[in-house]
Amino acid sequence: LFVASLVHFPVGPTSVHLIMNGLAGIILGKRAFVSVLVALTLQAIFFQHGGISVIGVNSLNMGIPALLAWQVFERRRGFGYPRREIVFGAVAGAVAVLGAVLLLSAELLLLGEGFSEIATLVLMAHIPIVIIEAAVLGTTAGYLDKVKPEMLVPAKAGQIRGA
Repeated sequence: LFVASLVHFPVGPTSVHLIMNGLAGIILGKRAFVSVLVALTLQAIFFQHGGISVIGVNSLNMGIPALLAWQVFERRRGFGYPRREIVFGAVAGAVAVLGAVLLLSAELLLLGEGFSEIATLVLMAHIPIVIIEAAVLGTTAGYLDKVKPEMLVPAKAGQIRGA
């Protein structure tokens, strides 16, 4: 989350970058929102990426979809087919990015008619990111299920993973 979103590519008046909020969601569960807030704050302070004045809205844009991705991924428990972690991980990754981009686009549209073209551009520019993150998160979830499945089970309060 922290490193992936530092690398961005300009596309017209906007830029695209990996978000990886879905990964935060499936590993951290309900703690994902706090991790997003901390990551964005550190990026703003140390790298001047994003900015202090938009930490709140960016946290909502990335944190809410991370929680949604967690909920999507947790639905895998009701299915008994092999590779369900890969499928639900991919769906969770796509949902997280789409959620973030849809929130951003909605905010731009609320700013007025002059931002409708930018909102459309932001949405279209992130389509490849949706596909990439779905593939990465699906692959990562499948890998973690094989080598460290406890990372895909929500930790109990006060429990430290890997301890």
